[in-house]
Amino acid sequence: MNRKHFTILAVITVILAALALMPHKADHGGFGTHQRFFPDLEKQLNDVSRVQVQEAGRKPVTIERDGDQWKVKEAHGYPADLGVLRHELLHLARLEEVEPKTRKSAKFQRLGLRSVDDAHSAARVIRVWVGKADKPLSLLAGKSARRGSYVRREGENQSWLASDTLAPPTDTIRWVDRRVLDVDRARIREVSVAHSDGTRVVVRRNSTAKPDFQLIDIPKGRKPKSSFVLNRVAESLAVLSLEDVEPQATVHFDKPDLSATMSTFDGLRVDMDMVKEGEKTYARLHADVEKPVADAAATGKKSTANPNLKTTAEVQKEVESLNRRWSGWVYELPAFRVKNLSRTAEDLTEKD
Repeated sequence: MNRKHFTILAVITVILAALALMPHKADHGGFGTHQRFFPDLEKQLNDVSRVQVQEAGRKPVTIERDGDQWKVKEAHGYPADLGVLRHELLHLARLEEVEPKTRKSAKFQRLGLRSVDDAHSAARVIRVWVGKADKPLSLLAGKSARRGSYVRREGENQSWLASDTLAPPTDTIRWVDRRVLDVDRARIREVSVAHSDGTRVVVRRNSTAKPDFQLIDIPKGRKPKSSFVLNRVAESLAVLSLEDVEPQATVHFDKPDLSATMSTFDGLRVDMDMVKEGEKTYARLHADVEKPVADAAATGKKSTANPNLKTTAEVQKEVESLNRRWSGWVYELPAFRVKNLSRTAEDLTEKD
């Protein structure tokens, strides 16, 4: 290699080294910092004491720590969905600055970043209090972009293109733990529903080996429409989720419109009263332990033939847990669940 070639190679090396040290230019046309908006938040998640979300024209939703529980203030202090809470906090903690955008407040509307105090704003805000801090970590979330979304820290004029879409739920019910009851179908022996006119519908299985429920006391001259229809009655009580939740004192159950009872092979009994208020149906629930039908459950040993069944001791713990969850609350049920449970013997049968 001669001196000329050596000199050219040296110059190229210097240029490449200089380029490597230059800030990376993002795909969006600006220089990306790729710094997190809140660099310490992920390490501080266990110290978070309160989270609040709000969008323009609506009241905020506040999720607060109460001892070892998280509760939704606007849902009368009902327990929060910890999965949703963790997801939103982690998402915020890992969100990165990609590219700085405008600092001019006149242009915030174009990015959907006007203050939520402005009734015409398209933004939503998430605020996070860490420990006993008076001032929260706060980020306004605006419109989505081709890659990410537009955001700005509340109280600052600098807007940013963020590394991902930030869209925390602003409906109170989205932050609530919506699970009411979840019982494995394989455990269910019988479901009975008493109607206000005195009629009753009972579907039952006599063995865990039988997959389908049978209708008891079939009206004369009629036959069940299908196993599918009967099974839906039982399954409608096995898995329940709420549409809304209210303190029990706000709804009166003196004369229930429907009363349903579910019994399992391993000794769990769940009673549910339902009353209709306009288009809504509210339910209150209570659990008890009754004598198990399956011998394996009573022995205190797991059944190899029926691994889904619980021992009596396990059922007792389940009952205590369910009653703690339900105590003091009534639940608005989904309309399709109510419809399935409201079916009469005539609805479940056809002419023979």
